[in-house]
Amino acid sequence: MVAFALGLGNYTAKQLEDTDILVAAFSAAHKALFSIAISKLVINSTDYQTGISTFNVSGILCRKAHFKLSRDPDSLGKMILIFKEHETVLRQFSLLDQLSADGLRESIGCKRYRLSDCGDAIEFVSDEEKGEPVHPKLGVLQHTAQDPQPKPLRLTELRLGTGVLIVTALAAGMAILIYLKSQEVSLGGLPRPSEKFEVLQILENYIPTIYATSLAPFWALLTLDIFAVALGGIFNESTVQVQYPVLFSQERQLLPVRETLIPDRRGAYVSTGYGDHFEVLFNNLSIHTDPPSWTTPVAYFLPFSENTSVHGSTDELRATTKGISAEPNCAALSTSPTSNPGVDVVVNATTQRLSLTYELPDGPKICGLAGDLVLGNLAGLKAMERQAGNSTLHIGLEVFKMLSGAFSQPNSSPSETFCSQKLIAAWIRVNVTGSGNTQSPVASTLIHCQPTILTALYDVTVNSRGQVTHYRRMGDFEELMLSPNNRTLSLRDEVMSSFQTGYTGTFHNTTFNTNWMSAFLSYVLNSTSHIDPLEAVPAADVMLPALESVYRQLGAVMFGLNPSFWNSTPDGTALVQGHVVRKEIRIFMSREAVWVSVAILGTYIVVALFVYVKGLGVTFPRMPSTIGSVLTYVAASQAVREYENPTAGYQKSGRVRTYTFGTFIGCDGKPHVGIEADPFVLPLKKEPRRLAFSQKNQYDHPAWI
Repeated sequence: MVAFALGLGNYTAKQLEDTDILVAAFSAAHKALFSIAISKLVINSTDYQTGISTFNVSGILCRKAHFKLSRDPDSLGKMILIFKEHETVLRQFSLLDQLSADGLRESIGCKRYRLSDCGDAIEFVSDEEKGEPVHPKLGVLQHTAQDPQPKPLRLTELRLGTGVLIVTALAAGMAILIYLKSQEVSLGGLPRPSEKFEVLQILENYIPTIYATSLAPFWALLTLDIFAVALGGIFNESTVQVQYPVLFSQERQLLPVRETLIPDRRGAYVSTGYGDHFEVLFNNLSIHTDPPSWTTPVAYFLPFSENTSVHGSTDELRATTKGISAEPNCAALSTSPTSNPGVDVVVNATTQRLSLTYELPDGPKICGLAGDLVLGNLAGLKAMERQAGNSTLHIGLEVFKMLSGAFSQPNSSPSETFCSQKLIAAWIRVNVTGSGNTQSPVASTLIHCQPTILTALYDVTVNSRGQVTHYRRMGDFEELMLSPNNRTLSLRDEVMSSFQTGYTGTFHNTTFNTNWMSAFLSYVLNSTSHIDPLEAVPAADVMLPALESVYRQLGAVMFGLNPSFWNSTPDGTALVQGHVVRKEIRIFMSREAVWVSVAILGTYIVVALFVYVKGLGVTFPRMPSTIGSVLTYVAASQAVREYENPTAGYQKSGRVRTYTFGTFIGCDGKPHVGIEADPFVLPLKKEPRRLAFSQKNQYDHPAWI
């Protein structure tokens, strides 16, 4: 259903966070599927028949419960309004104000009470037991004494020993949270103690919730809900990369084993026809296939391996290793007469020439294209002229060649070695007519390069197939120096030769790529405007970074396809320190939830210390947690008989009365402990008397006992 719900509506993930939109999406999917199903089942027919469809329907029968309450007894005032209407009930409960909870329960015994039919009073129904309602062990009534002397309630939760345990538990919880948070930060996440779902649920959800809710008897009114939510939402899981240190061995070293990078496939080195690196790079740029192992767009890295095989198929390996790069070192050329080198570009019906004149201290050196400085194919230019006819034809030419100095020019000092170290890339636009004339000036953009082979130290991460997933250069580049030195030059020349592979020097009036470099540049630039004769020549600042990127990638692919050029590392070579990078699900702690929980725990500790160290000044005979317990505290007082409903809008006394818990003389003329209207009540003295641990069986008696 998820696929149908998503497919039928054009919703974003953010929109689906709205429950109304989510419900609407699934409802629409259900309706659509139902319509399709019905359309398949129903057929057109003129033969009608009567049928019966039987199906089960389930549901819940709800009935409104009958009750007699005329008001919600959610406050002491509303309870008094119910109590005051039945004097018999008040007299029965007025004698029970000093009993404990158990004594009150036994004293009431089997007495039965109910709400009146109007729901605003409690009525006495029957008494199935006779005799003295008070058990001596549960409380002693001494109404003839001057002061009431009930046996005070001593809750276990309020004992000093209990307080020590609670403060210890709170401090331990705070310490555990802070420790776990520090470990999560230092380890990048807490390791999962188990992969079993049940165990994780217990540790991450149930235990924090149990810990929070176990404090309910002690802190029922102090941010219990907030603490339970915060503590229950602390732990979350997320997938992260964890690194484990291991030792790696270097598989290759910077020492060539043969004369040439590309191996001899037929008994002798053959450069003609080898195009594996072109095909690999073309597929990589066009359909985004993976590059060769240990290869990136900028360098090839010497491989390393982990000997102990502790990593799995999904793990990654990370270590430092040498990277080898083909650096083009390119610069744009200016056609200004004063530039160095000087540029000479000639294109007409009889001559096509491109040459560069380098002004050097030992004299000028002229470098050009081999073949008597022929720039383009004359026959091709003639064909373009015939195609132009009586009109003007816009044609273009792209040049990717190694320069040559093997010719003689006036006032020049030919140097084949000097020129052969350089590459030229040019984009030329020419307008020709059928008369055989070319229109001047010739538009051109030229870039020259002096490539070299560089090496540097890299921090490299690869997967189990040797594909580089991350790399970072850790030092400066150094020029690669292979022994003997001619090995370095040979390696550089092989990469330079690939630069001009496929070059035909043919003029064209289309946007079809006629050589490898133009094809690569089309994908890097995501455009064919650089070879479009109808467009202006491309800007040098656009072509320069693209050309350098293609050259680096081409060199890296050549190195990656021929790792056997580098010698294997001999036994006994020092191991390299590295890491196995593994994706793991780890436990994280919400920072906000942690600090909210720590703050609440700290508040708990402060309150606990205040309560348990200072002690409580008043001890009740029992907790006012039931209707009967509350009734005994007010049954003997004048307050319950004179209380007026403050929401009725009118009070007979004309003033607002206040009430106090303390000792008072009740309506029966006897002393009682409970709630009475001021000033007919004496407040209890708050003089705490904390017992030592050795006096656990005694009671902290308030001053009024």
